[in-house]
Amino acid sequence: MRAFIGLLSWRFYALSSGLLVLATVGAGVLEAQCPPDCIDTQPPYVYISPGTTTLSGSSTAVSITYDDDIDLDQTSRSIKLDGVEKKTSFSFGWTHQFWMATDTGTLGNLAAGKRTLVVSIRDSWGNLGSATAYYTVGVWITPRDGPVAA
Repeated sequence: MRAFIGLLSWRFYALSSGLLVLATVGAGVLEAQCPPDCIDTQPPYVYISPGTTTLSGSSTAVSITYDDDIDLDQTSRSIKLDGVEKKTSFSFGWTHQFWMATDTGTLGNLAAGKRTLVVSIRDSWGNLGSATAYYTVGVWITPRDGPVAA
């Protein structure tokens, strides 16, 4: 678990021998790894933007945020649209050490109908975090008077 107060954040670890609290200032001045005897059972937090929505076109820009209290395993991340891996269409970047990151990209040429985006990542303890967004892509026709949603 992590709590923030201004530029100071606190990280809490449940240890077999009790609770360990580490303070982090700014960009990780006092940053530390989870000690060898800590037990992490919390999955990473995954957030997709935009979330479930109806799209007015056949593409949408997507931003994904990953956050955990210990290191994320970048190689485990998966971004699947209707079951097809799309992570090569996204740009991954660390935003704070190795426990906060983002992916940005565009889902394009989306066929009309309902589309499902499933994103997941594991932390260094193997805990799996995931999120799902559902997109409804409309069918657009263009009569002589201009475009109209069907």
